[in-house]
This record gives sequence, C-alpha cells and structure tokens, in this order.
Amino acid sequence: MYGIEEIKKLVLAGTSLGMVADKVFDDGKLSFDDLFYFDDLYSVVRDLMAIDYSLIPKELKNLDSNEISELSKFFQDKLDLGNDDIEVVLERAFDLALKIYGMISDAISFAKSYHKHS
Repeated sequence: MYGIEEIKKLVLAGTSLGMVADKVFDDGKLSFDDLFYFDDLYSVVRDLMAIDYSLIPKELKNLDSNEISELSKFFQDKLDLGNDDIEVVLERAFDLALKIYGMISDAISFAKSYHKHS
C-alpha cells in the first residue's frame, strides 16, 4: 500500500497555484503590483519540485474509497478563492473526477478478476 501523500502534495500545489492566479487576476489584468505574488508562486514551484512523481501512478492505482473521500475533503479544505461560486464548482468537479476515477478503477479490477476466473 502506498498511501496518498504524493497526491496530496500535488493537490496542495495545484490549489496554491489556483489561489495565486486568483489573486493575480482579481482585477482582471496583470500589473506591476502582481509582482508581490512572486514569493507565493516561488513556493508553489518549490512544492512541485518536492513531489516524488514516480509514486503518483502507484498511489493512484491503489486508491480506495476512503482515500478518495480524504482527497476530496483535502482539496475542499485547501482551496480558498475570492469567488465562492467558482470555488464550489471546482470542489464539486474535483470530487466528481475522483469518484469517476474510482468507478473506472473498480470496473477494471472487476474485469481483470472476472477474466482470470473464466
């Protein structure tokens, strides 16, 4: 069992990047003032570099329903945008994507198991 730590790091970096973009484009344009968010962007890049990407496919392959729920809650807890309506849409979309992934993964496992027994 691999857990979901590297996936969580990736989700955290993704939500952080989204929040930086939300701040930068809050006024609808790029400006000199947006350079103040460079430190936030640097933190995202540093976080992305700290991820062991070789573990992510293994973690995804072994996701169970509890981990899917945990990842969905983690995403909801970490994402904080200025527009609550957009935030809710993104949270629902992420949750749906995880559930679809889980259903497809379960169907593949079932098909492999069924094929072995026939």
